[in-house]
Amino acid sequence: MPVLFCFGLGYSGALLARCAESAGFRVAGTSRREHEGLEVLSFEDEEGVRRALAETSHLVTTVPPGKGGERKISDEEGDEDAVLARYEDALSRIPWLCYCSSLSVYGDHKGRDVDEETPPALPLSLRGEKRLRAEREWQRFAEKNGTRLCLMRIAGIYGLGRNALLRLRAREETRGEEKLVVRSEGFFNRIHVEDLVEALLCAARKRAAGIFNICDDMPSPSHEPLLYAAELLGCQSPSLVSSEQARARGLLSDTAWSFHRECKRADNGRMKRELGVCLRYPDYRRGLEELARIERL
Repeated sequence: MPVLFCFGLGYSGALLARCAESAGFRVAGTSRREHEGLEVLSFEDEEGVRRALAETSHLVTTVPPGKGGERKISDEEGDEDAVLARYEDALSRIPWLCYCSSLSVYGDHKGRDVDEETPPALPLSLRGEKRLRAEREWQRFAEKNGTRLCLMRIAGIYGLGRNALLRLRAREETRGEEKLVVRSEGFFNRIHVEDLVEALLCAARKRAAGIFNICDDMPSPSHEPLLYAAELLGCQSPSLVSSEQARARGLLSDTAWSFHRECKRADNGRMKRELGVCLRYPDYRRGLEELARIERL
C-alpha cells in the first residue's frame, strides 16, 4: 500500500489526506490540531515524524517558507524551508516529493499569460521571493538525491467554508459593509480546493515530476466573484473601492497589497495534459453555484 505523508494538514492538506485514504493510500501528516480518523503528528515530534517518514512513499508539503514549522509567518521572518531545515536527512529515501508553491513566483506580468517556462518578472514581492527560494531549495535537494520532485504553483484557493458567499453572508448578518477592492484590468487566478486535491492525487499516482500551474480556466478581476456571490444570495451588491483608495485608507495589508500589484493570467495546460486533471469547477461561477447549494445559503 502506498503511504502518503503530508506536512501541513491545513485547509487543503486535510482534504487531501481524506481523499488519498479513499484512493487507497495510508496517510499521516503534521498539524497543530487533531483530525478525526487521521494519524496526526506535531511538526516538532521528530521521533514520530522520522518514524513515519521511514515508511513514506509519497510526500506533500504545504508548509510555507520561513521559521517556525506550520505556524503563520510574517514577512520579516527567515526564508529557509522549515521541512528541509529539520528533516532533510530523513527525506532522501522517499521516491516522490511534492512542494506546494504559489503563482506569486511569477511576479507582475501586466495581465499577460504565463506558463511554467515563463521567468519571474523582477522585482518580486517578498512572498514571491520566498516561494522562489524555497522552490530552488527543493530542486537542489531533489537533484542531489535523485528524487522525483513535483512543484505545484497554486492559485488562490477557495471552497467549502472559505469563499465569497460566506464573506458576504457574514457582512449581511452583522449589517456591515463589504468593501470590494478592484484593480482596473487586473486578473486573479483561482482554484477550487477539490480541484487542487485532484491535481495532487493525479500527480501522486503518476509520480509526476516538474512544474505545474494549478488554477482554473477563468482568471478574472478580484471583485467579480463577490458580485456574483451577491447575485446568488439575492443581496445588495457591495460597494466598490479601488486598490489605491483601499491602500490609502489602511484597508489593505502589505500582503494583500502585493496581490493587487501583480497581474497575470496563468496557463493550466500542462496540468491538464500531463496530470490528466479534468476540472470539476473550471470557473468561479460553477464553484460558487455548487457551494451555494451545498451550504444552503
